[in-house]
Amino acid sequence: MKKINENFFYFRKIQLMNSLLAFIFFGFTVHAQSDYELKGNVVDDLGSPIPGVTVQIENTNYGAITNFDGNYSLKANLDAGSYKLVFRSLG
Repeated sequence: MKKINENFFYFRKIQLMNSLLAFIFFGFTVHAQSDYELKGNVVDDLGSPIPGVTVQIENTNYGAITNFDGNYSLKANLDAGSYKLVFRSLG
């Protein structure tokens, strides 16, 4: 009977360790990216708002266009790191 209990606890330890390793591995890969929301206002040299300016995070597909008051808001799901905002306007 003692041998059966030892084997049972041995396999429970292995099962627990495998579960823990799986949790750590998948837990880190799932949370590698974060959601960000960037908000701002685009104005000219005199402080007047500029509508219709395209705001984009460089080398990504995330972007927004300023509204009539020059305000923009864009949401992005990105890896941690440094990014550049690119502002484009015609006229």
